[in-house]
Amino acid sequence: MRTRRSRMAAALLGLALAGCTHAPAGTAAPAGTADTIDGLERARFAAMVAADTAALRQYLAPDLVYTHSSGAIENREQFLQHLGSGQLQYRSIEPAELSVRVLGQAAVVNGRAVIVVRDERFALRFTDVWARTGGRWQMIAWQATRLPADSAAATDPRGLRSRSPDSG
Repeated sequence: MRTRRSRMAAALLGLALAGCTHAPAGTAAPAGTADTIDGLERARFAAMVAADTAALRQYLAPDLVYTHSSGAIENREQFLQHLGSGQLQYRSIEPAELSVRVLGQAAVVNGRAVIVVRDERFALRFTDVWARTGGRWQMIAWQATRLPADSAAATDPRGLRSRSPDSG
C-alpha cells in the first residue's frame, strides 16, 4: 500500500512539474507570486501549530498527498483529522532556507525546518508543491526528510542542537 501511495505521490509531483515547465512563452508568473507562496507556507505552519483545521483546509488541496518525515502518507482529510483530534500536536515549526520557484500555475518550495511535535524536537528538509486552481493557491504535495540529530543541518535558526532520542 505504501509503495502504491509513494508512486502516486511521485507521479503527482512529476505531472505537476512537467505540466508547468512547458508553459508557453510569455506566461511568466506575476511579480510577487513567490512572496505570496512564502506567506502561505508560513501561515500554513502557524495554522498547524494552532491546530486550526478550518484555516488549514483552505491551504490544502482536496487531493493532497502528505508524506510525513516518518514515511507515513495521508490525504487531506486524514491529516486534518489527525491534527484536529490532538493525535498530532505541533508545538512549534521554525522554517528556514525557504526557496520558492514559481512555474506557471504551480510552485515548488524547498526548505528546512525545526519542528517540535509533542515533546520531540527534530530538523527536516522538505519539498512541497502548490498549485493555483480556481483562482487560489493550495498545497497539493508535501514530502519531508528527517535530518540526523547530530548533523550540522539539524541546528535550528538560534544555533541550538536537536536532542537525540537517547538523551535525557
